[in-house]
Amino acid sequence: MLRPSLARLALLGALALSAVPGVSDAAVPADAPGAPASSTYGLDGTRAQAADDGVGEWQLADGIADRLLIDWRPKLGAYDGQTGIAIRTNAMMLELFAHAAREGYTGGAARNDENARRLVELLTQPPVLVWRTKLKRSSAVFPHTPAFAGAYFEDPARAPLHPSADAIVARALADAWDARDALGLDAAHRALIQRAVRAVAGGSFYRKGRRAENQINWNADVLMADWQVNRRKASLMAYRHQLIWFARSMTKAPVKYGTTSTTPGGAFHYWLPAPGDANVNRTGTGEYANLVRTALGWYGVARAGGMPRIPGWAIGRLSRWSRQVVIGTWTEAGYLNWDSGLAARRKHLRQYWGFALDGLIRGSRSGAIGGDATTRGIARATAARGVELFARTAWNGTGALPGPTSFGAINGFPSATNNDATAPLRFAIAELERRDLLSDVSPLRPRLLASHDSVAGRLAITTAAYNTAILRSGTTEEGGLEPTRLFDGRQRPLTVLMADAFVGPAPGLRLLKGATRVLADTQPGRNHGLPLTSGMGVAPQRVNRSSRYPSYAASGRTAETGPRITVSHRFTADRITTSYRLRPAGKATRFVLRFPFWGADSVVTPLAGATASGGQWKRTSGPLRIDVTTTAGAHMVVTFTGVPTRADVRLTTTKVTGRAPAGTRYLSIVGSVRGVSRLTRELSIGEGSTAG
Repeated sequence: MLRPSLARLALLGALALSAVPGVSDAAVPADAPGAPASSTYGLDGTRAQAADDGVGEWQLADGIADRLLIDWRPKLGAYDGQTGIAIRTNAMMLELFAHAAREGYTGGAARNDENARRLVELLTQPPVLVWRTKLKRSSAVFPHTPAFAGAYFEDPARAPLHPSADAIVARALADAWDARDALGLDAAHRALIQRAVRAVAGGSFYRKGRRAENQINWNADVLMADWQVNRRKASLMAYRHQLIWFARSMTKAPVKYGTTSTTPGGAFHYWLPAPGDANVNRTGTGEYANLVRTALGWYGVARAGGMPRIPGWAIGRLSRWSRQVVIGTWTEAGYLNWDSGLAARRKHLRQYWGFALDGLIRGSRSGAIGGDATTRGIARATAARGVELFARTAWNGTGALPGPTSFGAINGFPSATNNDATAPLRFAIAELERRDLLSDVSPLRPRLLASHDSVAGRLAITTAAYNTAILRSGTTEEGGLEPTRLFDGRQRPLTVLMADAFVGPAPGLRLLKGATRVLADTQPGRNHGLPLTSGMGVAPQRVNRSSRYPSYAASGRTAETGPRITVSHRFTADRITTSYRLRPAGKATRFVLRFPFWGADSVVTPLAGATASGGQWKRTSGPLRIDVTTTAGAHMVVTFTGVPTRADVRLTTTKVTGRAPAGTRYLSIVGSVRGVSRLTRELSIGEGSTAG
């Protein structure tokens, strides 16, 4: 395997960075080895436009293409980056060049017909095109041939194989085929594309309807690439088979003792052989839901090519699920409303955010299953803001490639996210796809979107001012009856990334006997001996439904008997009002109200009900009203009513953790439960903010 030079490794080390939205990344010296002085590669995040039409046209595409010029190896006809010749990077560069050629763009580095022709040669012949393999089946390897290699090995028989690699190469070759005249592909190049795509799509893996678990999206990309390039009807029929199989698997487990592909509320089960209540399947996996939804986008193209309609029951199931994915897994800011069965191994990885955004766009094209005007309008607006958010928060204007995670979160999957070009390339292509596939529909920004799932125990809310989710407590690392995270409308964090009261700050209310014995907690997270919360209940007509609403109400309780707390939330466009009803049953003696604020440098100021002097707070009378501006620049006003005048109010600064990578400031209100039956917390989000 070819490796990057020592100079290249030194450059990459100098350019390493991580980013927190709203906080500038560490600057990279202008004289970093090998970096053009003062170059921004067109990616100065401060110039990114905050509009529904996204960042400047071709801004990301030209920027990343310019940046990767230093990795081009003319003798190899390939981009040789920090991990050697990355197949996915080279395929996405071909896809980028094909977009530019097809649109007649000539204004920057995103148009490079000569490099595109060389990439066609690279991707259609060994060692990338694998005819024989010596590999055995394992969790991440699907030995099948012909196939496109997942990594560049000089011995293709030992190259890793996965349908995701087939899909990304086949997709790039199909785009190059569509732009063949503009790219100047001669008869030899065209024949190479046709042969390679036909061979892979016609192999037994795709011909016999196999797949990686329930991830039919990769099959769809390969099969529809074959239709685009070779016009083989057999591939259309194989694609149809995958759609029907997935629709059937939504309600009937395809693996004995396993689970269905989705819940009635739309949560996507990542691992079919495990039961639905296994940790990996408990909350659903939003990033993969969007990837799989890509397959639904090809339906109109396949029907136009002569594929028979799939049954009505399948259309109905898939259409409903498509809408649930768009509303339930995205925020209006363009970021995933991110819950994942793979937990920290996937959450906040920019690469997977980009993959999901790509799925959102391509699964929403005209003619897609579930492609009604409302869903497509929401998808267009979400996609535009997602690309803008990436450009604004991931780039620091020095030419450095972005770090792997958002918010400074821990990278839980370093082995697959070690190529720093993958995420920006995917976002650059997503912006081109958005204009290409969604320009026929008007962007739609509803007042409030809500998605409820009774099986997963999840309620997701997004508005233009904020977004949040509530997860049922259990064996996962977070959950209860409170927002497990809270962001403002620009996706700047207000609280923490994950809330579990027993291992870190969490919003909520706790009943205690004496000083330490916990009797009830509205946000217990993992099971620590407390009764598990049943999750938030909603109106019957909203159960397992994702839709637009003017406002939304939900309620739940910590337990059915004994000391317990009933929690009722009301969500509106810019407020979350929470009412607590305490039932101490004669056992509880104290309550603790708590609320974390993102960042150890957040500014927390009492407006009423308390005074602050020398770092000490003193409770006065009336409602306790607090003004908060977090380290990330997000703003809200928090008001507590029903708090006794003699309550103890404290503000504590906590250390950096995986749940709070910038640290927190942590408000706690401690008082006697005697005479207290109701408490209320109101969050007014964005009020008084001067940022953006």
